[in-house]
Amino acid sequence: MSDGRAERQFSETTLGAIAGLGGVCAWLAAVIPALSDLSGGGPVAVPWLGLSVAYLVVFLLNMRDWSPARARGLALLLVALYVVLLLVAPGYGTNGMFTVMAIACVAFCFSDRVTAAVALGQALALAAALAVSQPGGSLLGPLSWGGAYLGIQLFAVAMVAATRREREARMELAAAQAALAEASRAEERLRMARDLHDQVGHQLTALALHLEAATHLAAGGPAAEPVERCRALAKDTLADVRAVVAGWRGDGTAYDGAAYDGAALAARLDDLAAAVPQPRVVVGVSDLPTLTPAAYDALVRAAQEVVTNAARHAGATELRLDVRAEDGEIVLRGVDDGRGAAEVVAGNGLTGMRERFARLGGLVTASGTPGGGFRVVARLPERS
Repeated sequence: MSDGRAERQFSETTLGAIAGLGGVCAWLAAVIPALSDLSGGGPVAVPWLGLSVAYLVVFLLNMRDWSPARARGLALLLVALYVVLLLVAPGYGTNGMFTVMAIACVAFCFSDRVTAAVALGQALALAAALAVSQPGGSLLGPLSWGGAYLGIQLFAVAMVAATRREREARMELAAAQAALAEASRAEERLRMARDLHDQVGHQLTALALHLEAATHLAAGGPAAEPVERCRALAKDTLADVRAVVAGWRGDGTAYDGAAYDGAALAARLDDLAAAVPQPRVVVGVSDLPTLTPAAYDALVRAAQEVVTNAARHAGATELRLDVRAEDGEIVLRGVDDGRGAAEVVAGNGLTGMRERFARLGGLVTASGTPGGGFRVVARLPERS
């Protein structure tokens, strides 16, 4: 992958790996000097080393998840373990290394003010521990060590804060780009809705008016039935165009409003069947749950495409349309007895049907054999 999102993901992963490696190096710098004390039989080396191993485990767990909400507990646990390490071995000068590891985790999860307070507290705790371990000694040395590790912590805090703000800025930019893309899609839907309404809608209205007049002129004659059927078809098509326009002005779904049941779908498919003189369309709808507008839209459009293909290309005498619920899916099957095809070549209609069903998590398959008819199966999840 070479898009910007993949590059950001890669850079964040690399940054996390580098931070984890830096923490392990700091941990080794703190632990290795204590091994000499362990070989010399120092009384606190063993418990201190055990606690330091626990500290490393908590740190690595924190590095696995950069989510602030989940990492806060681990960051606070690191600070608590650091305090325990000071209590067990206050004189170990390498205790200061743990302040850097802890403050990096705290800086990612908490506000800058809280992080600065924790950094100051860790530095003062280190200075106090060193002073207690050297009773009667000068305070200059402990204060110098505390000041040095305070400076290192603040530098780490600045780096983490810059990284965090850059990450937040990238997230805001991604959100703004997504909003802009959605706005562009909405504007395109509105443009298409206007064009469809102004051009196709007006022409269909004129066609319906002319067919209304033709119905009266053909009354009682042999052309009366076909003209009436054409008038009804034009009226239904105009209603479909208006529904599409209304949907595109909303959320892009051609049918807006209440959900639909199996009876509504069956009535709509019966209208489609009655609109074509050939082939004879046999409709069966059973065992359907309540349909969302999007699912109803997809099923009606699929049925329209199946009927159109059977009428225009298949040379079929009969087409069976069956819609039912099966194993958590809504399945539409269209099978005709036409000429079939050795190879299915997807045109605009079949391609559009597949795209519409894919957006709802569904699937469309088509198959045929020469002289054996053509078969289309469209599947949708019930909750689509």
